[in-house]
Amino acid sequence: EAEEDDEEADGSAHGLSAADEVDWRMMRLENLMERRPLLLNSVLLRQNPHNVEEWHKRVKLYEKDPIKAITTFSKAVATVDPNKAT
Repeated sequence: EAEEDDEEADGSAHGLSAADEVDWRMMRLENLMERRPLLLNSVLLRQNPHNVEEWHKRVKLYEKDPIKAITTFSKAVATVDPNKAT
């Protein structure tokens, strides 16, 4: 079993060569870095869904996709309680 864990750690369990494994891990890292602002914003909104400033930041993250921006505004309006808004 320890041998299997070693294989998974170095990527050989995926059947990839070392170069392909590096490329695959770099693609995963790049994808994560591209999504980081949205992921961070999601965490902050989960902590305080009434944070109007964070909702505005989220809409700005979708500025290239007007449909998602409108959907985000709608969700914000439905979520934020004016008495709890920060």
